[in-house]
Amino acid sequence: QDKIRIGGMVKKDSININSDKINFIITDFNNEINVVYSGLIPNLFQESKGVVAEGFLKDKNYFNAEKILAKHDENYMPPNIKEQIGEK
Repeated sequence: QDKIRIGGMVKKDSININSDKINFIITDFNNEINVVYSGLIPNLFQESKGVVAEGFLKDKNYFNAEKILAKHDENYMPPNIKEQIGEK
């Protein structure tokens, strides 16, 4: 199985941390995917902010992340998401 990278926004109120795992939802405001991750969480990682997760798709609803990158670089964000969050 190929490692892939997915990106979007961390859905508001979706972060759930328990012992060594973190679950959260990445959304592009049309689609959502549940992400499971265990590892270091970047300082900039927070809800309603951009994120990129690298790892493996378990099925169409679940993503097993090996690496989380917090993205606050609008160059990285798909244009349609920028419009939806009101950035130009």
